[in-house]
Amino acid sequence: MTEQYVLISFDGCVDIESWRAWTAFADKHPRLRLTFFVSGTCFLTEERRTLYQGPGSEPGTARIRFGGTQPELVERVACMNALFRSGHEIASHAVGHLDGASWSPAEWLAEFETYDRLLEGFAANNGLGAEDGLAFGPSDIQGFRAPFLSIGPGLDAALAARQYRYDASMAGRAGDWPMKNRDGIWKFKLASIPLRGYRRTPLSMDYNLFIVQSQENPEIFEDLEDLEERVVEAYLQYFKRNYVTDRAPLHIGHHFTNYRGLVYRKALMRFIESVIDRPDVTFCTYAQLSDDLDRVGSPPRGAVMRGASFAQAGR
Repeated sequence: MTEQYVLISFDGCVDIESWRAWTAFADKHPRLRLTFFVSGTCFLTEERRTLYQGPGSEPGTARIRFGGTQPELVERVACMNALFRSGHEIASHAVGHLDGASWSPAEWLAEFETYDRLLEGFAANNGLGAEDGLAFGPSDIQGFRAPFLSIGPGLDAALAARQYRYDASMAGRAGDWPMKNRDGIWKFKLASIPLRGYRRTPLSMDYNLFIVQSQENPEIFEDLEDLEERVVEAYLQYFKRNYVTDRAPLHIGHHFTNYRGLVYRKALMRFIESVIDRPDVTFCTYAQLSDDLDRVGSPPRGAVMRGASFAQAGR
């Protein structure tokens, strides 16, 4: 029997309260594994922001917040370290959350190299002692997701030169299996999923759901319980669609952002708890899925699993 892989990831990851919440949630669910696509600004205090200069930008310029004060930086990294040591994954979301759609391979590679230097020099860059350092380094960063999912023509060559194992910047359909490109890099896709009451099918990411709901039916935000129910329902339908057909992996991406009273976070936690105890469901990191697909191929033999009922696929 082919297991159902579920991949839950987060982009940016600056907000400390979100780190606390997901650390506590992960501690409650030992089978859960999460991937955090962390922006490099998280590794610099506001005071040291000019140590970063992105392609074509002035020093200290980014489209996402820097790491705040020293105490905030230390607390955030303590959460990262604890999660990393528990088997969760820290991956790259580049540094400044800049739109690299038009970047050359050299510009992308410069951004990747800056990210690695921020990890290597974390304590020294921020005036911290070794006891406040990172539990991980550049060699532990195996994958990448592009800010804004901007995947211009220069990206693939830079990913290969940096020797990333996977890229999670793609968009596709719910039943798409990951594929390797010619450089041997796994390509993972967020999925377009139906959302009850809406014409468009947003990507399986909180920001994209929020935008569609805001534009097509802003009145939904007057009833947050209904909003939450629709998001849970959308994720469960995505799960059930894959579970009863070919067991293609699920990809759900969120942000450390308070969209409408944390409704999307609450919905995601409810979805996870509704299916995590199934013995044939595996919540894994992108690096772990890359390992498994390297071993069995994509899609693996016997992946088509028709005949399971919706009643079996989650509450």
